[in-house]
Amino acid sequence: MLHNIEDSKIRHDVALSLLWLFRLAKYLQLVYCDLLADRPLRQSLVIFSLLHAEMNQLSAFLKTHFYKGRDVGHSLRTAAELIVYSIKMESARTLQRELILASRETDPAALYTKIENSHGMLRNCFQSCIVTLAQAFDKDFDGRAVFPSM
Repeated sequence: MLHNIEDSKIRHDVALSLLWLFRLAKYLQLVYCDLLADRPLRQSLVIFSLLHAEMNQLSAFLKTHFYKGRDVGHSLRTAAELIVYSIKMESARTLQRELILASRETDPAALYTKIENSHGMLRNCFQSCIVTLAQAFDKDFDGRAVFPSM
């Protein structure tokens, strides 16, 4: 897909955006490993904090590189707007609904549920964002080729 993007600057920015999204998904994999291994989950809150900061940085990157002043095309601009909105909403939702008081949670089952829900919401968000970005250049791109669980 990237090789088919003619403008080298846009190709570079799209590649960076995809790498950023895959890196965020990789951070979530650390949380998933803790969930599967039934390890203590409180340290996962630090990963979610890192994810929140990285998601804000990615949103700023997308806004400056795909919104303003450049002719990136309607489909890429629309995809970038959708990704920024999704990232903003899911980040806020996980922090404000699931993780707001997780550090004070004394019930291990309740903490597990909060971490598991947050992991699932952000995983779905990142996967959808990657697919959305890919579909801006290839309308027939099937997300199940990259994410079989979609």
